[in-house]
Amino acid sequence: MSDDLDIRSGGLVAVDPGELRQAAVRYAALAADLQTAARQLGEQARRLGDLGVAYGGLVPARIQRTAQRMWSSADDADGLCRRLRLLAEVYEIVELRAERALATGGRRAELDGLLASARSAHPDAARAADRELESWSGNAARGILSADNGLAWWMPLFPAAAALMGAQQVVLRMLGRGRIGAGRHLDGTAPPVELLPVGAARPSVPPPDLGTALERIPSGDARVRVETYTMPDGSRRYAVYLAGTRDFSLRTDHPEAWDMDSNLRLDAHRNAASYEAARQALAAAGVPEGARLYLFGHSQGGLIADWLAIDGGYDTRLLVTAGSPTEAEVGLGTLSVQLRHTDDIVPSFAAGGSPGTVGAPGSLVVERTGDPGAGAQDLRAAAHHLTVYVATARMLDAAPDPRTARMREVLGELRSARSVTAMEYDARRGSEVTR
Repeated sequence: MSDDLDIRSGGLVAVDPGELRQAAVRYAALAADLQTAARQLGEQARRLGDLGVAYGGLVPARIQRTAQRMWSSADDADGLCRRLRLLAEVYEIVELRAERALATGGRRAELDGLLASARSAHPDAARAADRELESWSGNAARGILSADNGLAWWMPLFPAAAALMGAQQVVLRMLGRGRIGAGRHLDGTAPPVELLPVGAARPSVPPPDLGTALERIPSGDARVRVETYTMPDGSRRYAVYLAGTRDFSLRTDHPEAWDMDSNLRLDAHRNAASYEAARQALAAAGVPEGARLYLFGHSQGGLIADWLAIDGGYDTRLLVTAGSPTEAEVGLGTLSVQLRHTDDIVPSFAAGGSPGTVGAPGSLVVERTGDPGAGAQDLRAAAHHLTVYVATARMLDAAPDPRTARMREVLGELRSARSVTAMEYDARRGSEVTR
């Protein structure tokens, strides 16, 4: 089952430029050896020809053809060497651009200088980097429209859809949407919201794996689940589970805080009813500022989790999102695990995410086709459902890929807790909105 997963560290750069240069050195050595051998064979063919070897010169002719093939292979190896060196320069420029996007102050000015020098020294690589970044930014839309995905069947019914999907990526990137950069803050005040405790919840044990953790994202009356872990040294850690959108209308004269209004506000970097409710839930559960959090969110819950990790004022140890419309550019203290389905339109609003990797070493972006079969279920966004993302998490849990080791290790930090309690909360908009 794990063969269906695409597991990577995220971003455009998926290789080490140093490894590319080492491969280029090996191809250069191979080209030199082939050239030497071809030269020696050619010389031997000429000598045999001068000696008037029997068989009508057949043997020298065969040796000469072999020498020519070796010259051709040497040219191929030399071409690969040059392309690998160019790719190394391209990826270094992309990495510099990604680092610059996250940098501030003096480091940003330093990176500006390094980028200018790299572009001047390697203009071909700079142009190739520009093309790769432009191409990468539209990959999410192309993934949605791929013939391999179930959603593609309805595109001919809506001729403008494909063009709009491509334009969406450009617009989102121009507006700075899709990515929540380090140090960003939500603007404004949230609409009035009232927190409604649902009560204590079970099970009160740490989740043994990622699939079990995602199963704890509320799907009934509750919107937020907060688990409190008391560790052997008396310190406390908290796992927070956040549900997705419950009302898809754009009206606000209803009690639901997890609605499209909250989606649009958070996407525009504005405070929202659902985010305010999540903050109230954490406070009600006794989560103090700066507490260590393990965040799990689906859909709008992923969007809320991203903002809590960036702007919440907590020590976020783990950030897991499933089908989130955003990517949080968290720092090295946060392990980021993003689950995306290529046939789920919601993750496409992240506009490809960050060009560089985000989060601590071992962070992952995991993709697969959630619902490959074409049919009416595509109109119900089957690939976006939480149950399908739980299945993806189960596949990741079963994957023998060594890159999952850090995720397992961080999840395992909660297993040593001496006690675990859980509370769940609902929320509704205040009377100022609903009347």
